Amino acid sequence: MTGEFYHKSFQRVGIPTIIFTILYSALNIVATLVNQDLGIRDVLVKIVEGRPYYHMWYLYMLIGVYTLAPWVLRLKNEIGERLFAKVSVTFLIVGSLSMWTTEKVRLAWDIGMSFCYLGYFAVGYVIRKRIRKSTVLAVIALSLGVLVEILNGLINYEISVVRTDQRFPFAAVQPFSPLVVFSSVLIFVAFAAIDVKTSFAKIAGLTFNAYLIHGGVARFVFQIVPRLYGAHWASALDCLYWPWIVGIIVFVISLALSPLYDAIFGFIDKRLSITGKLTHLVKL
Repeated sequence: MTGEFYHKSFQRVGIPTIIFTILYSALNIVATLVNQDLGIRDVLVKIVEGRPYYHMWYLYMLIGVYTLAPWVLRLKNEIGERLFAKVSVTFLIVGSLSMWTTEKVRLAWDIGMSFCYLGYFAVGYVIRKRIRKSTVLAVIALSLGVLVEILNGLINYEISVVRTDQRFPFAAVQPFSPLVVFSSVLIFVAFAAIDVKTSFAKIAGLTFNAYLIHGGVARFVFQIVPRLYGAHWASALDCLYWPWIVGIIVFVISLALSPLYDAIFGFIDKRLSITGKLTHLVKL
């Protein structure tokens, strides 16, 4: 059972991590040769840290979560659903307070970092088990979750732009910021409460691909826009608005490219059997 879980997890997360680590590291090396802004040593350090590109930390952290997940489920079977729910909520709160008030973690794949993110994993399981299907509840929870996210963005705008002295000591937009945790839980509740019979597995796959791709798309956009509107284009726009606009543009382009990634990798994999070879190596 555990072996099968690890096998599927490697196919879903491990292989994309390897592929995009290679792609983004190659991009960094090209940028190094062209702009001389990084050295080859810096590129290698980024890989070791689990951050070959700014957003890739999530995949390295997720590998740690999936490594620990079977043991968490075994704990759930040992202590029962009710106590597990209490432990999960407590763990998420403690993890939030710990990570929110701690200096930046050096290694994205550090087991302690993955251990803290297990709070999200465990609470997601509890919500899926406990929340009843209700369209009204889904709409309310999703609306509140989005409102909290907007509030969080406004707070971050206030402390980082309006009050440039940075008196507020903790980042408002980190994954373990209390408002981020609260909004995430509300969104978990919304999706758990949606009463639909249609499978969204394909959409989930597309958005995961979009997440992997969006780093390169964002880099491309931030290379093109200054050429069109000047080097100081960002300072001419209110940063309360332009990050949302750029974010939407990057997301739409990334989502549009997502099926292309599936098609290209599917074609290459069929010819070279990459997935089978990598999975075989893991089994060994």
